[in-house]
Amino acid sequence: MHTRDVPRRRRWRGRGGHACRRLIAALLVLAALSAAPVLAAPPQLPLWPGTAPGSDAARLAPRIVERSSDPALPDRFADGIVTPSLTVYRPAQPDGRALLVVPGGGYQRVVLDKEGSALAPAFAHDGGLTLFVLQYRLPGEGHQARVTCRWPTRSGRCG
Repeated sequence: MHTRDVPRRRRWRGRGGHACRRLIAALLVLAALSAAPVLAAPPQLPLWPGTAPGSDAARLAPRIVERSSDPALPDRFADGIVTPSLTVYRPAQPDGRALLVVPGGGYQRVVLDKEGSALAPAFAHDGGLTLFVLQYRLPGEGHQARVTCRWPTRSGRCG
């Protein structure tokens, strides 16, 4: 059976569809409630209180490494993440839209600036979107198997 043969409503309910809908709903609610302007230090919302499940046995020291020698062009990456979080960039005048940014890094690191906070001027300041940048756990750092697959479910939970 081809995708075009499946009714649209049923296609959306595919694998992980419920978690995606909850994530989108949570981000839209947060975007609608975000009336505060962009701050110098954007707030970070942890996805779990304390260390995330499956990372208890991982002996990691979270670190952020600056790779740029020019302070005007930051190029930081993070690794050793045991507490996944969302960093929120709020526009001065939010328009109710939100964007979830999942920075890359080849599953070896999370590139914070070039693929995360560097998007804030274009999308948050100029575009009116509330930006949510995800810092996620990386495979191969000693976490319990498949813990990196849990963040979409957790980040979509409300309350």
